[in-house]
Amino acid sequence: MTVFNPSYLVKSRHGIWYFQMQVPSNFRKNDSRTLIRRSLRTRDRNVALSRSKFWYLKVVELDYDLSSLNSNETSKESDKKSSLSLSECVETFISEKKRGWRDPHSYTNEHKDYRPKLSLLTEILGNPPSNDITKADIVRYKNILFKMPSNRNKKSKYSGQTIEQLMEMNIPPNDLLGSTTISNNFVKVASFLSWLSENDLAQTNLSSPLRRVIRKERVDSELRSEFKRHDLEAIFNNDFYFKGKHRCSAHFWIPLLALFTGARLNELCQLDRADIVLIEGIWCIDINRNGRKRLKNLSSARIVPLHSTLINELSFLELVKGSEEIKLFPELKESPEGYGQSFSKWFNRTYRKNIGVGQGERRKDFHSFRHTFANYFKQLNDVQEFRVSELLGHKGSSTITFSRYGKESSLAAKRELIESLQFPMIRFDRFNYEA
Repeated sequence: MTVFNPSYLVKSRHGIWYFQMQVPSNFRKNDSRTLIRRSLRTRDRNVALSRSKFWYLKVVELDYDLSSLNSNETSKESDKKSSLSLSECVETFISEKKRGWRDPHSYTNEHKDYRPKLSLLTEILGNPPSNDITKADIVRYKNILFKMPSNRNKKSKYSGQTIEQLMEMNIPPNDLLGSTTISNNFVKVASFLSWLSENDLAQTNLSSPLRRVIRKERVDSELRSEFKRHDLEAIFNNDFYFKGKHRCSAHFWIPLLALFTGARLNELCQLDRADIVLIEGIWCIDINRNGRKRLKNLSSARIVPLHSTLINELSFLELVKGSEEIKLFPELKESPEGYGQSFSKWFNRTYRKNIGVGQGERRKDFHSFRHTFANYFKQLNDVQEFRVSELLGHKGSSTITFSRYGKESSLAAKRELIESLQFPMIRFDRFNYEA
């Protein structure tokens, strides 16, 4: 598609945009000036369009006579929007982002994802006007990040040190930020830098130095490991389950629910008793975002049938019907991270250590239940991927045909798939729990 520029917008052979306009003969004075030309100081066409409009309106307003106009003042007025400090731009960016976040998510997104990463960017660059930031500054930021220590504020030898002081230190490789952390910083900062350009707050798109910098060290399936047979035996075949030594019902039931549903930790921890429902004669978990509950994305809302082992052998429904509490696990309290924070700490830090699972294997944690669930069906050649995606609450399916036009599988078909899960290594018959 052909793109047309206003007649007063021209580009030099060096790629810089200029405002250029002929002075009509009836407006020319003794100096016989026939052309007004001003550099817009940018190579970005969208930025140039915005700045050229300012000059066009100013020229017409002053009848083509710019002699009374202080060049510094016009420059300031033209660049008023793009001369905000970096920290001011960060606040505006986060305020806009918040509009797309549901209230329970605002704290997590702002303070865990965006704010610390953009605060570090501001600290490194020194909070200059956004219009003064160049790609060389972003390259400097990138290079500094590769030399930054992890958990900087938690380690006494790094805490309180300025960026300059940290760069002068000989930081051991094991203390440096990991590749995943650096990559996450680059993604969030690149998003912010693109926003600067889109909103005429920078002279060009500054994000390119941060794109495709770090390649994945492992394929997605290797980022976390599933639980092997010996792991499942250690998790469930022990006195905690055989002699009822778990301190609360959540510690007993949530690992079992994760094993048979593949649900995410917070999805299980935030369940209400009303979310255990009987539909078409099939007991199910209704994973939803009603009330203060939160889900990862829209496709996370789903109905998952309960495995007969949970209902018949373990009497899970007795837990559901045995209390007047709204929450299924009232002992789990809500935090800014959701309902799963305390349980995650217990399982990943305490329980795994007590039973000797995943020690020295950082890629095995509670989320490994989800990988175990997915891998179980992956090893069965006759299971269609979209059917497993429905149970896991993944976005869409592997083909546009199923995701856009296909209807969701019937509840009976989902139950059939769930019932195919078999874990003969786990001694469910010896479990001891009173709801």
